Amino acid sequence: MGGYRNFQSLIDLVPGSMPAQFQNASTDTPARALATNINATARNSNNTRIDGAASVMTWLPHHALYIPPIESIEQVNIATNNFDAEQGMSGGAAVSVITKSGTNNFHGVVFEYHSNHKWGAKNLFFNPNTPAGSGTPQRIDNQYGGTFGGPIKKDKLFFFTSWEGTTTAERGNGLLSVPTAKVRSGDFSGLTTRVDASYELVATRKTGCHKQVTGLASKILAHCARLPRDWE
Repeated sequence: MGGYRNFQSLIDLVPGSMPAQFQNASTDTPARALATNINATARNSNNTRIDGAASVMTWLPHHALYIPPIESIEQVNIATNNFDAEQGMSGGAAVSVITKSGTNNFHGVVFEYHSNHKWGAKNLFFNPNTPAGSGTPQRIDNQYGGTFGGPIKKDKLFFFTSWEGTTTAERGNGLLSVPTAKVRSGDFSGLTTRVDASYELVATRKTGCHKQVTGLASKILAHCARLPRDWE
């Protein structure tokens, strides 16, 4: 199911699909829905139905709103062309998810999935020359939960419930540059890339006249420094 243990990873097995990716932060998409392009269509052309109900995040329509826990899913069907009438609202992939239900016997599952950076290799573009050191960057994932179902009235009424939690501890490293004293003063002569300094910045005063500031350095400094109050 990939690093996110998400049923949407199955889309990678469908011809015409791009690899599914997590494209937003977990703060705005806590279900960690994956997005993909099918047959060169837009990401929001896909439609996911869970037990017949459309699951679409209206704010980010290329994401499904709810992602059922892996252990609660009975069946996943993905169609990318020749849709049936019941698979409307889709120009890319029509994804149908059927969840499990209770039976005449009580059944339950408890699971824990653990992934640790100590068991993996460094990224191909890993840079060891950072304050974080040369060790593998921290990435610890835990996904845990369980399901339970059974009869309320034999052969008549059943129940099924599931719960899943995910925690991630991650640290990254990077190499950044800060402006030198010469650069902050507007002297870019020490940079390896030379820039044409013939650009001009025209700042408009509230009085309607114009003040011309020449030089690329002045243009950059004008954006970084606080302008006079009578400038707009």
